[in-house]
Amino acid sequence: MGTRRIYRQVRPKTVPHESRTLGLILFSVGAPMFVGFYLISLDTRPDLSDAELAGWPALRQPDYFSRRAYQVPRDGTVVKMLGYMMDGYKFVNDGVPVSMFMLMPSAGHFLHPAHRDPDEMVEVRLRSATVFRSRELVWATGTFERLPTQSREEHSLYALRNASVSPASYKDIANWYGR
Repeated sequence: MGTRRIYRQVRPKTVPHESRTLGLILFSVGAPMFVGFYLISLDTRPDLSDAELAGWPALRQPDYFSRRAYQVPRDGTVVKMLGYMMDGYKFVNDGVPVSMFMLMPSAGHFLHPAHRDPDEMVEVRLRSATVFRSRELVWATGTFERLPTQSREEHSLYALRNASVSPASYKDIANWYGR
């Protein structure tokens, strides 16, 4: 008995499937990332924590990275600060009148809330109740006061007493710097 050879041309059928699979993997990973980046860019607001004229660096506690000493306002001094309205020690819904809120230099975004560093939070105690709007840019004017150090880390080190609040715009940031 003899053997018979069969010659058949083999076509590589796996190449189109591999390209399609790689494209599907890249699309399924890349598309949500780009959507996330886009949504974050829509929700991001300017960070004021290094804004020397707005007074935020002066409130920072000295640390290893501090390059120069800032002058913290004295207790009893009337100051005007630009910052973001954030809820205080308890969650507050938008549109509810409040007598106290936190003024912070950064608003964070929907995926990453603002850092609650005690030396970057100012407790604003209002003269009269004001409607709360989370993450709104506002001017707060009041009597500056250092608060006693708390045992918990979430408490602010500073406060504005007998304060008033007025809305601010992003143009105010540029005007503040004289641009």
